[in-house]
Amino acid sequence: MDISLLKQVVQSTNKIALSTAVNNEADVKIVNFVWYEAQPDTLYFSSVKTSPALKVYGRL
Repeated sequence: MDISLLKQVVQSTNKIALSTAVNNEADVKIVNFVWYEAQPDTLYFSSVKTSPALKVYGRL
């Protein structure tokens, strides 16, 4: 697995734009993420637990 691009991203930011679709409508949110090189196939995302966005993420 080539993770060189991911390493570059992690060095410059801890946020990404996460896009989902609800009823065929794009829904883009800025979310924090954490990535550990020891687990290259896993990204962890964080959100405020009272955020309405969690309902959308729960469908993924």
